[in-house]
Amino acid sequence: MWASFMFCFPILTNFTRILMATERIKITKTFDNKDVHHAPVTVVLKGPTESEDNLTILVEAPLFNDPKDPGGIPGQPFDTIWEYEVVEVFLLNDQDNYLEVILSPHGQHYVLIQGGYRNKLKVEMPIEYTTTKEETRWSGKAIIPGSYLPPKVTKWNVYAMHGTGEARQFESLHGDINGKHEKPDFHDLSLFGPIDMGRILPNNWSLEYSSDEWRDYL
Repeated sequence: MWASFMFCFPILTNFTRILMATERIKITKTFDNKDVHHAPVTVVLKGPTESEDNLTILVEAPLFNDPKDPGGIPGQPFDTIWEYEVVEVFLLNDQDNYLEVILSPHGQHYVLIQGGYRNKLKVEMPIEYTTTKEETRWSGKAIIPGSYLPPKVTKWNVYAMHGTGEARQFESLHGDINGKHEKPDFHDLSLFGPIDMGRILPNNWSLEYSSDEWRDYL
């Protein structure tokens, strides 16, 4: 019996570590705090494997196909992708430095780092990104190098957009509950909510954390 426990202990330990290094959310509200009337967008953050210091972003979402595929190469950056159907993940630290990851159901992406409100520092940063589409749903998997994150991330927000013109929908994990904005502003950092990135990606909070992407801006 003791031998069986000792055999299982490493498996249980690894399973617990994986659970601790995961954050899962569902978007159930619009940016202006109204209920979403469709199956919610689900986003999962997963911490690194034993050999890689990466952050994995998983998306499960309805496929509206509105607007349609913009035509860019799947797996590659696409400028103005935010004007199409997308899910966006923002990761912010207390110095207002943040990573922005924009993911399309059609395989295109746009990743950038910003040093303060809408202050772009680097754009079209490469990532590994794949998607799978069904008739009414899509899923995506993005692997983000840990060094893309600013040090000591404390807050985040997640958004989803689809539709065109007056029918365009803006959905948010942490929205404008006080009616501050006439139009959605996804870069309002005061709306972001807390996240324990030290649990998900421990190296991000390590004293030894270093980043070639951020070195010139900190």
